[in-house]
Amino acid sequence: MNVEGVSPPTPFLARPGKPALPWSDWIFSFHNYLTALGGEAYSTERKTALLLHCVGAEAQRVYRTLPVQLRREDEDEFHAAERQLAEFYEPQVNVIAERFFFRQRRQESHEPTADYVAALRRLAVNCSFGQMTDAMIRDQVVEATVHPILRERFLQDKGLTLDRVLEIAEAFERSRREATAMAGPARPAADGAQPCRDSDRDRPPPTPAGDPHPDSPDEMEPEHGASG
Repeated sequence: MNVEGVSPPTPFLARPGKPALPWSDWIFSFHNYLTALGGEAYSTERKTALLLHCVGAEAQRVYRTLPVQLRREDEDEFHAAERQLAEFYEPQVNVIAERFFFRQRRQESHEPTADYVAALRRLAVNCSFGQMTDAMIRDQVVEATVHPILRERFLQDKGLTLDRVLEIAEAFERSRREATAMAGPARPAADGAQPCRDSDRDRPPPTPAGDPHPDSPDEMEPEHGASG
């Protein structure tokens, strides 16, 4: 169904089997779809019908078999249906295990800090950090960064926030890229010889093998002159 030119998300579960997406990802897409339609102005009944239409035939069947539950005080029909589907399709989360996986996630050697923060934020979804989420991500970045000098810079900032972590890291990583580009590759030498670097020019020439001290007095030939 294409309503008002806006395409709905792919059905969550059209036939028996395993959903292609986690419920949390699918419902996020559905809420974006609902917002694009201007669905905030829809009646509760219309929003509920739209939700059940979009979830797909198999998820509709499951919803009809769920035990009837009393709606909570702060729920309307739409939010009650959404909650019941979430309770059925969202797996039970072991917060202790999820926090362990979060703490074990280290920054990869060539991973930009912004990408690392994004990965940590995904892992934090099931960690129940609440309002401490940004602080926990900040602490993990400071501890697990692959750049010791960057860790020092983080620790110098007494009011360090996650936004500041990203600012400092972005400036650091950009300067590293620029410095590497300015240094450039070593100048190639002809005939397969080793590349010549500027620092090599100040070195004395190597001494030929087997002749460690060519000018040593012991090695000098005697002068030819009249003998005694």
